[in-house]
Amino acid sequence: MTTSAGIWPTGVAHTEQRLAESAGLDEMTSLEVLTLLNRQDATVAGAVAAQLPAVARLVDAADAALDAGERSTTSAPARPGGSRCSTPRSCCRRSTSTPAP
Repeated sequence: MTTSAGIWPTGVAHTEQRLAESAGLDEMTSLEVLTLLNRQDATVAGAVAAQLPAVARLVDAADAALDAGERSTTSAPARPGGSRCSTPRSCCRRSTSTPAP
C-alpha cells in the first residue's frame, strides 16, 4: 500500500524500491540485463499516460497564471539576452486539455 504521493509506509518512494527481478544482476548476461531494463522502460509510457489529465491541468493552470501576470517563484536560467523563453507567448495559447488536431 502506498500513500497518495507514491511513498511506501517505510518512507521510501515506490520508484526507489529494490526490483526483485534484478537480484543477481551481477550474474546476468548482457542480454538478460538489457532485457530487464527494456521491460522496465516499457512500463513508463503507460504510467505517464495515466497521469496526462493531471499534467494537462497543471500546464493549463500555469498558462492561466502567466496570462494573469503571475511569475514563478523559482528562476529558470535566462537565455542569452535575458529571455527565459525562446518563443513568443502567443505560440502557447492553445489549450493543453484538448488533443492537437
